[in-house]
Amino acid sequence: MPLLFRPDGIQVIITPLNVLGEQNTRQLQAIGVRAIAISGKNANAKNFEAISHFQYRVVVTNPEQAFQAKGGFGKLWRNQAFRSRLISVVWDEAHCVKSWESFRKDYEDAGRLRNLLTEVPYYLPSATLPRPVLDGVLNNLHVQRSRVKILQRSNDRPNVYLTVKKMQHAASSFKDLVELLIPRGWKSGDRLSKFLVFFNKIEESHQAADVLQASSPPYLALAVTDAIGTRVRLQPLSGTNRRARHGIRTGRMFAIAGQYDCNPLPSSGTRRTTSPVSSDVSYN
Repeated sequence: MPLLFRPDGIQVIITPLNVLGEQNTRQLQAIGVRAIAISGKNANAKNFEAISHFQYRVVVTNPEQAFQAKGGFGKLWRNQAFRSRLISVVWDEAHCVKSWESFRKDYEDAGRLRNLLTEVPYYLPSATLPRPVLDGVLNNLHVQRSRVKILQRSNDRPNVYLTVKKMQHAASSFKDLVELLIPRGWKSGDRLSKFLVFFNKIEESHQAADVLQASSPPYLALAVTDAIGTRVRLQPLSGTNRRARHGIRTGRMFAIAGQYDCNPLPSSGTRRTTSPVSSDVSYN
């Protein structure tokens, strides 16, 4: 929205994952906004030259690129002409600034940017930002609490509701999960509703996937953590995997998420009945 009111303005988005940055860029380009996502793959002189000459209105990157002292962004932050056009810096999924600081050191030291962009507003969107996490985020970003304006919207949705059921079986059997997600009387060939299940441990998600897959043929494709599983191979699930996204949307595939919120995913893993999982998580 700010881009509409400032035709010469530029916004920078710092995102935790490259796949999110690429998705944001595609969405902006689709509505006619010139945008570029910078990662380790394309952080070259040509692209930074284009950015410094204001060929893009939105620049998306990750914290590792944003804080490279000798990288392209290091020069941009010190470029007065570029800084003068900055509308704001958006810290996408802002809770990760605190939640991911243990393994993303550039989040822990993100306050360095505040020293360079003293007058540029920050925008910190997040769906999971309780007070303790917010305090940690503001501390890492060197943002004074007295200068913060909080806009809080309800997350109430009419198609989302809570159901509580007493477990009847051992948690490790996942039988209660099967009974919850696969209706009584279901028979092979009947369409199942799409669902998303969160686990605290990746191994648990693999075990649950095996149980659900055995309980619900012919639905043989499962999304496990960050990957889509088929009879033959686990393929990465990302914004660029159109086939996987189509499968989930049409109900042919189940969606099972391995770890909740901002826990790191592994670079690889295995399942007993498939080839190794190839990670789709990219930071740099």
